[in-house]
Amino acid sequence: MTYFSDPWCQFDFFLVCVSLADQFFSDLLMALLPFPPTMIRVLRVARVLRILRLLKNLKGLRDLVMTLVFAFPALINVSCLLGLVIFMYAVLGLNLFTFVAPGEALADGRDFVTFSNACLLLFQCLTGDGWSELMDDAMINEERGCDPDAVPTDCGSPIALPYFISFIVIGTFVFLNLVVAVILENFTSLGNVNPDLVSTNDITEFKEAWGRYDPDADGMIPAKVLPELVLGLPPPLGIKDTKEGTSPSKAYRFCLALGLTQQNGEVAFKQVLDALINKNYKSKQVEVQKEAPPAVKEMLLTRQRTLGTMDLSQVTAKGLEAPLTERRFEMSRILAEELLRMFIRRKRETWAANPQDHPSYRKKQEEKAAAEAAKVATAAKGGKGGKPPPPPAKSVKGGAVAQPPAKPHPAGKKGGKGGGYDA
Repeated sequence: MTYFSDPWCQFDFFLVCVSLADQFFSDLLMALLPFPPTMIRVLRVARVLRILRLLKNLKGLRDLVMTLVFAFPALINVSCLLGLVIFMYAVLGLNLFTFVAPGEALADGRDFVTFSNACLLLFQCLTGDGWSELMDDAMINEERGCDPDAVPTDCGSPIALPYFISFIVIGTFVFLNLVVAVILENFTSLGNVNPDLVSTNDITEFKEAWGRYDPDADGMIPAKVLPELVLGLPPPLGIKDTKEGTSPSKAYRFCLALGLTQQNGEVAFKQVLDALINKNYKSKQVEVQKEAPPAVKEMLLTRQRTLGTMDLSQVTAKGLEAPLTERRFEMSRILAEELLRMFIRRKRETWAANPQDHPSYRKKQEEKAAAEAAKVATAAKGGKGGKPPPPPAKSVKGGAVAQPPAKPHPAGKKGGKGGGYDA
């Protein structure tokens, strides 16, 4: 049912159903409908309205359209006032130029005979199309073929000069320029939005980004994908191309600082949007609640009641001031576990690419270097007296240690009967 949640999809579905009905049930429709079925085919032309979907991707064009939307109430006021001016001049023209003889410009359909013709003629004057010729025909005199003695006379009047000139000045140079001024004012106010603060366009982009992670359109997404969401959003709601968006670990810390709560491992759309907007306003030191008009305070209270259950006054630019509740602690645990998994995965990838960076490899290298150093030190100590170190004693059976053979005594060579060796 996600398909029917999009108005454009509903529009396409309606056009397809109408086309199929016209294709296969034309005879039945001819009998039931009070108008010819061919009128239904005209609705197919409405498919060209799909080009308006480009407004989602073209920000400049979307701003122009939104300018017209915002300026529409003011344009209605200006149009009503302009219509009142046309009404007044049309009534005045009916009293002055009803019986004026037709001329080249003041002919059938463009005259002051009826009220509707007078309004149409004055609207033509607003466009600047031949208003001077109409004024000249309204000043026709006897020399140009009118009869001054007729009752009523078909001659014009010199009063046509101030009549048309005043209408052109008021209608064209004042009211039409006022329409342009209203549009420019709304376009300027739309362009003067602080880019560092959240605007309606930013919220629209957030909705579109949220929809990619919420295919069920239930307003909930897994808490684990929240860092990925803010990484894909540009400021002021996201951290794309910012210092906090240089790595996923910083994105997790950013989400932890929001102080969100979770429900079955998922976070709500309204609560996340609430926290991101408030964090943005807090970071820019924008205080809208202090000394605000009553209408603004009422709107803020309504927004807090309808958009989220979190106390936004406790969220600052550095994070949440209040202690963690059980649900917020669970949310922090989920993000912290995901942050730890990401750290371990990154370390394993680094060790796979560079095995010499692994702690066990470094430990083996240190042990090998220590062993080699010990051998070198032993060898250096044994070579100090110029003689190699004595071989270790070898054990024999019975546990006795074999003694090295006795050296001959120097005096034994000359000694007595006891032999030539010491005992």
